[in-house]
Amino acid sequence: MVSIGDKVMGQGSNEHRRHSRRRVLVGGWLHFRGDDEHRDVATVDLGRDGARFDTVHVARLSEPVVLRLRLDPATAPLECKGKVCWTQRLAGGVNRIGVHFLDLSDEERDQLDRFLARGGSDSHRESSKHN
Repeated sequence: MVSIGDKVMGQGSNEHRRHSRRRVLVGGWLHFRGDDEHRDVATVDLGRDGARFDTVHVARLSEPVVLRLRLDPATAPLECKGKVCWTQRLAGGVNRIGVHFLDLSDEERDQLDRFLARGGSDSHRESSKHN
């Protein structure tokens, strides 16, 4: 079951989003309010308004989070506040959560859009090798 807002929806339910998400692996850190840990995470998917993660933390709906995403190792991580908008319990004590971004500046949103437009690839990858 998936909890969305105040509703619990089955896994076959359609998701309603304004912007599409891209299935892309991005490393980062997730911090839940009241938790002393900064948890290493990787996105399951990512979009301009939010992301999906797997974590062992049992998140509550509307729980505030601070997220730092490493879009490009050559630049500082993208940091934003967010809130948990849905949760799903998976096997093995893992929880899948959806986080909605709350405070991205226009510049940060542009950085995220460029990253997604590149297909989630790092801009610093070697394009060719010279011998």
